[in-house]
Amino acid sequence: MVVRLVKEFINITRETYRNEEKNAPFDTQTALVCILGALSLLLLQFIAKTGKFIYFLRELNLHSASNYFMAVFQPAENGNLVQLLWFASFSFFFYLVLPLLCMRIFFNKCPSDFGLKIKGSFLYGKFYLIFMAVLIPIIAIAATSPAFQAMYPFYTAPAGSSIWPNILIWEVFYLLQFLGAKFFFRGFLIHGLKHRFGFYSIFISMIPYCMIHFQKPFLEALASIFAGLILGMMSLRTNSVIMGTALHFGVALTMDICALLMR
Repeated sequence: MVVRLVKEFINITRETYRNEEKNAPFDTQTALVCILGALSLLLLQFIAKTGKFIYFLRELNLHSASNYFMAVFQPAENGNLVQLLWFASFSFFFYLVLPLLCMRIFFNKCPSDFGLKIKGSFLYGKFYLIFMAVLIPIIAIAATSPAFQAMYPFYTAPAGSSIWPNILIWEVFYLLQFLGAKFFFRGFLIHGLKHRFGFYSIFISMIPYCMIHFQKPFLEALASIFAGLILGMMSLRTNSVIMGTALHFGVALTMDICALLMR
């Protein structure tokens, strides 16, 4: 019974493919980019995020391991630095290292094939400077909001302790996290799908990029839609994610500085 249903489903899949693709060769790269993209986001949620990682270990009945990591992740003399470095490190791995390894192994692709290169990145540098100039006053105004000050910067020192030098350590890892995320959304998804979808790969990458901002303030989440489209277009045009990464990290650094000053 089960075997018959499986065979029937396979036949339905083949027929659907023939109807939709007119017997064109199967696009393995597009399929792998989409599957690996979903897998990276899934692992990011359940491994990189410390709370869900503990829950994931308990689901696997690894209670000793979950208790160990609960103790590791508890705020101590370094505040929440350990949790942040855990998240940033795994974000860099799942956003950048894992996709690059898979594309290298299966398709012999290089980092430059997905926009991880300096060449051409400064082609439209003036637009990035304009974006930054426009965003700075907006950030300064937003920083007056209590909700903004409560969220940024992500690193929080214990009461009565100085944020130095741990805030600098966090900002370095924050940059790596940004590089990974920009590579994933502006490089891996866009340049990995453009041979199939062309300009519309920008819109495809914009959807998951907006979704990872759901826990952020509404206006920031709304802005992620426009940022995804504009910076995605710039990445597709320049074949580089470097300036987009620099712009976004500059914005994030400005947000942290403004939040600290307003406090």
